[in-house]
Amino acid sequence: MLLDTTDENMPYTYMHYNSVNTVTTSDGRKVYLAWGNGQGSTALPWQELRAFSIVDGNLVEPKIFPDKTAKIFIEFDLHAFSDEQRVPSIRIKDGGKTIQVPIEGAKQGFSGKYRTYVFNGKAFKPR
Repeated sequence: MLLDTTDENMPYTYMHYNSVNTVTTSDGRKVYLAWGNGQGSTALPWQELRAFSIVDGNLVEPKIFPDKTAKIFIEFDLHAFSDEQRVPSIRIKDGGKTIQVPIEGAKQGFSGKYRTYVFNGKAFKPR
């Protein structure tokens, strides 16, 4: 669990991290990709893929995802799902070098499609 009690925006644990993958940048730096999930209510599950590195003993969040961010966050509203439909997960493949992010549909439902991003040694780029 990643918890930063010094950050006013995160005084409580909102995200539980379940797995960590490691990618290495072209200059040899390790970037850890932590996948986690949480829930705002029984109908609002969310997921996050967060990038972080340790530089000179400090935790930093490299902006390696599209839109120059250090995380990918998705949230769905289960009211928009059919009875048989399951909440899709962010897919992490190739040891973290390929990620597939579920695309939101109408009313925060799931469209049934994914966006694929591939790590090029510096950042994740759309495929």
